[in-house]
Amino acid sequence: MGGGGEEIRLRGIEYRPLESQRRFHESKARFKGFSGPIGSGKSQALCQEALKLSYLNPGRTGLIGAPTYEVPLPGGLRRSLRMG
Repeated sequence: MGGGGEEIRLRGIEYRPLESQRRFHESKARFKGFSGPIGSGKSQALCQEALKLSYLNPGRTGLIGAPTYEVPLPGGLRRSLRMG
């Protein structure tokens, strides 16, 4: 490691993903999301993904976001979102 005094530490985080969470983590999509009912493990999966990506991309800036209010969308876009 070049003798820069940096030390690599491995951290074990116990996490046994549900099948739906596992599929989310394995997705190769550039932008991905995880939705589901209350208690489906959304928050845990998203936090685990954020932790994994922060370790894989040190020094990078990331974003975890969620809508907190209704966003007005043009009619055509609302229709395509409902159909997709």
